[in-house]
Amino acid sequence: MLRSRVPSSSRVASTVFKRGVQLASQHPPLKTEADWTQLQYDRAYVSQLKNVFDKQGPVLTEDSKWRLRDSLNRPPQEATISALLAAGAHFGHSTSRLNPNFMPYAYGTRGGITIIDLDHTLPLLRRATQFARSVAYRGGQILFLGTRPDLRPVVQKAAERLGPGNGYYIADRWLPGTLTNRFSMLNPDDFKRYNLLPDLVVLLNPIQNAVAIRELAVEHVPTIGIIDSNADPRLVMYPIPANDESTRVAEIIAGVISIAAREGVHLREREAADVARKRLADDAGKSEEESDLSATQREELENLIRRVDSRAMVEEHGEDPVTRRPKSEAEILSYRNRPVKKDEPPSAPAQKLVEYAGILRLQETFYPSELHEPLQKFATFLESVAWETGGYSLDFQKSLDMAIERFVQTHPEEAKSLLGAPSPESIDST
Repeated sequence: MLRSRVPSSSRVASTVFKRGVQLASQHPPLKTEADWTQLQYDRAYVSQLKNVFDKQGPVLTEDSKWRLRDSLNRPPQEATISALLAAGAHFGHSTSRLNPNFMPYAYGTRGGITIIDLDHTLPLLRRATQFARSVAYRGGQILFLGTRPDLRPVVQKAAERLGPGNGYYIADRWLPGTLTNRFSMLNPDDFKRYNLLPDLVVLLNPIQNAVAIRELAVEHVPTIGIIDSNADPRLVMYPIPANDESTRVAEIIAGVISIAAREGVHLREREAADVARKRLADDAGKSEEESDLSATQREELENLIRRVDSRAMVEEHGEDPVTRRPKSEAEILSYRNRPVKKDEPPSAPAQKLVEYAGILRLQETFYPSELHEPLQKFATFLESVAWETGGYSLDFQKSLDMAIERFVQTHPEEAKSLLGAPSPESIDST
């Protein structure tokens, strides 16, 4: 005989009684006026308690509450405990695999799993970011190492934020002898042309790269690494205790370090641009025979000044989409449709191309995720060609058309995906 799925009344009554819930039918009947007075008094007392404790509770606003975001393309500028907690950075390995040297960074255990103390993780992460910023400020090369398949886009994006010549990445297997046996593996002429030793290495999975850590220690290269509860924090010079198996944790840590390093690169270029302006001003009144600068040196100094000025212009007209929340679509459209001044300088088309590149970066959030990388490449292309011959011409639309034509010729695949995608305005209208 099958058992009925409908619970009996006695079973429901016992369940309600065990949970401490009192149904309306279980209230004693109100017989006298004193009973009604007591009921009103109890309701007023509960309401007063609710009003008092509501004011003491947490108040979440749009700026204070944590939001899920694309930590790969838009990592936070500064890490917080709430972001690390939401990413699962506090989960360690089994207590049976706990390394004795990791004890100072362990908060406790729960369910047989070591819980990492994020109050130690955050200051150590900030110390690592300060060191990465100082290395990049002094012109050092930073290498991001992550050999798991899910870490490939993380290290690639982190290296791209620093720019060519400053950031590098390795997403495949570390070849033994890359540093210690480099003299027999590479051409001797490469040692004169390139700096083959990185100034800082960020390891996202140090346990799987023990060979790389040994070679870096032999060559006295400083290292930053995510250390889990089963690893010895002394493996790297700047340990960051966190969950090394979480991709989101790696995205946050690599993003924060790469943004700090990019700030160091920008600060160094800004100071170099000030020195370049002074050298060009001192050399302005001299003839070609008396000049201390060659034509190539003068061109390099002018390109450096233009690159720094274009970056400052983008930061002035729009927030950086990598470190801050982008503007709304209405603000973007109103900025793009602003009236054109008649007395614009000859370099106005170049400035507009740079501003248009900044607008494209802000509009990335309105496009599908598969178009984010082509859109960023096109924006970078516009910034690189904006200052060539004053932006091609004195007509902005003609300059933009010629830039698009060159982008189609040099980047056919990215241009094909961008040209075939609908604009944000057409998406909203549908």
